[in-house]
Amino acid sequence: MRRVETFASIKTRYFGPTDHKGSRILATDEGAFGNKRRRLVIGYDHGLDVAENHAAAAQQWLEKFISPSGWATVSMPGLAFNGDYFWTWEHGPEGGAE
Repeated sequence: MRRVETFASIKTRYFGPTDHKGSRILATDEGAFGNKRRRLVIGYDHGLDVAENHAAAAQQWLEKFISPSGWATVSMPGLAFNGDYFWTWEHGPEGGAE
């Protein structure tokens, strides 16, 4: 049987282009880990669809702050509310989730 673990979520939000910046996705944990909020801004890739852009931003946030060795991946699909996406993640073989 697979062990299920619960994690705080990563929130992603789209920001449209301005006169000085292109479209981008903000990924943050909203301070859910009891720490100062950790944020990462990722440029929007127009070769991907909306959900794929949000997933890519969440994965990059995860790799930067939680899983630099790549032991975890975001779970698909993310939940969407009012244009924001929320993502959790799964342990890979190195993370010992099985």
